[in-house]
Amino acid sequence: AIGNSKETADPQNCAQVQSTYGAACCDGRYTGKMACDVCKPWTGTLQPNKTFYKRCTNGDKEIDGTYPDLAACKAAGGTSLTDMKCDYMYAIGNSKENADPQKCAQVQSSYGAACCGGQYTGKMACDVCMPPSGTMCMYRTPSGCPKAIQYARPDWAPWPDSKVTKETCANQTAFANSECGTTDVEAKWGTLPQREKKCLQSDKTMYKRCSNGSKEIEGIYPDLAAC
Repeated sequence: AIGNSKETADPQNCAQVQSTYGAACCDGRYTGKMACDVCKPWTGTLQPNKTFYKRCTNGDKEIDGTYPDLAACKAAGGTSLTDMKCDYMYAIGNSKENADPQKCAQVQSSYGAACCGGQYTGKMACDVCMPPSGTMCMYRTPSGCPKAIQYARPDWAPWPDSKVTKETCANQTAFANSECGTTDVEAKWGTLPQREKKCLQSDKTMYKRCSNGSKEIEGIYPDLAAC
């Protein structure tokens, strides 16, 4: 019935149907051309059977948040927890919206990290591993930053807020000492020493996110018990 629908006779609509329903109903591997190839900038291929997201729902309503199991989903008001497999990338790749090059690049980097093997080789609008250059507000924390350890910098580093100007840079130390719980944070306007570009460590944990349903609990938590 779907294959003989007037609507799906349109080539683009047909491609969406082939990728979406085909993932559930056809055997073998998908060989069609996608408007946005999610794994194109990755050295590996799509891992279609991998779970990239657990979807918590109550009827037709999706419950926002991250849920490790059905009990956590039910505690947030859900009734069903469904594993969303990476074969869904076939449908995302043939979405009209994602045919736009800029949106496709976003999809490739976000979904690709969860569903594609290998390393990312695409060009980023902002290469996070490229050392900053030019004049800027810099700071360092000789005694660390006990109250916000993510901001501890033994060597000169860019001030976290890029809106700080040359005129206001030196005055940021009082705020930084208050936030860190220290008395010796230094800040100055200048140029950072040139450093080599670093390689992205994609398997490294940058942050442990503590949440209750869709609400994030601010703070630093070493383990689930603390969260």
